[in-house]
Amino acid sequence: KRLVAARVAVVGAGGLGSPALLYLAAAGVGHLTVIDDDVVDLTNLQRQVIHRSEDVGTAKADSAVRAVQGLNPAVSVTAVHEHLDEGNVHDILRGHHLVLDGSDNFATRYVVNDACVELGLPLVWAAVLRFDAQITTFLPPAVAGEAAVQLRDLFPVPPRAEDVPSCAEAGVLGAMVGQVGSIMAAEAVKLITGTGEPLVGRVLLLDALTQRTREVPLHPA
Repeated sequence: KRLVAARVAVVGAGGLGSPALLYLAAAGVGHLTVIDDDVVDLTNLQRQVIHRSEDVGTAKADSAVRAVQGLNPAVSVTAVHEHLDEGNVHDILRGHHLVLDGSDNFATRYVVNDACVELGLPLVWAAVLRFDAQITTFLPPAVAGEAAVQLRDLFPVPPRAEDVPSCAEAGVLGAMVGQVGSIMAAEAVKLITGTGEPLVGRVLLLDALTQRTREVPLHPA
């Protein structure tokens, strides 16, 4: 019942959003909002498994909607073809119960994080590059009180753009992105159903080259 009643926003229908959306749809989440202003490129298919070759040139959000509806027609799904910024993020995310951030740049990540803090929304966050990934869950002060942590506790200062190349520029192992997106979906299901121990106050680090994981604690700054 909690899954069916849940409204989840997924930022990005790319490498991380693809598996997350598919598993959330398969789990029976009642409503999904897909937020992406990009179009499918042939090079995306190596890691963005929600799209097909026939989707090349079409909007990623629309392609993702078709895949979700094909997998589970009972799921209500909405496409948002907008780039999130300070002017629209609150209106777009308001009314959801949970947000998954699969964006690939820090400008969008900070915008999403700040809006979730202000709106009181839990945020499942991840970042990937080459063979490495970071995954965590941020609970806002409205939920976690003084123990709340957010992206600005993990990265108080935005990294320089030249220090954080995109996946398109630096490459990423497609199968690892699938792992991370699946973990994000699992975190979402746990939060929605109140099951298990979410990745709160812990950052999971994944090294796909050695297939080792470790955790680092995260405290309020």
